[in-house]
Amino acid sequence: MSFESVQAYINIVDEVKPLERKIVELLASGGFALRQVSSKLLMPLQTASARLSELHDRGIVEQKGKKYYLTSVDRIEEVKRNRQKIRFDKWVKLGEKENFFSKLEAQKLDEYFDRSGKPRHKSEDIPQSELPF
Repeated sequence: MSFESVQAYINIVDEVKPLERKIVELLASGGFALRQVSSKLLMPLQTASARLSELHDRGIVEQKGKKYYLTSVDRIEEVKRNRQKIRFDKWVKLGEKENFFSKLEAQKLDEYFDRSGKPRHKSEDIPQSELPF
């Protein structure tokens, strides 16, 4: 991907923070594992992990195996939805494991919220969350 293509890509997505921009520019040349991103950009591992996670949440990057790749522009929304679904399912599983609610209560939640955590029906009785999952 050329520098101009990367610039055009960055202009399409929301604001990209400086450290995220470095990651996007690196991933424009191919797929990299977390440790490779950290090493090539001289970035602490935890910082690289956090920035990749944020980019993944926004659908800008996707993970295939252990490597991260730039998402094609036409798949950003799909990747974002899949990521939200995975995070929501993980949240439900943790809730069940820690006995925050039972499987029956989780099924009851399904009446009100879809698998991405979005309300199925607008209702004044259901508190509206600003969380992305």
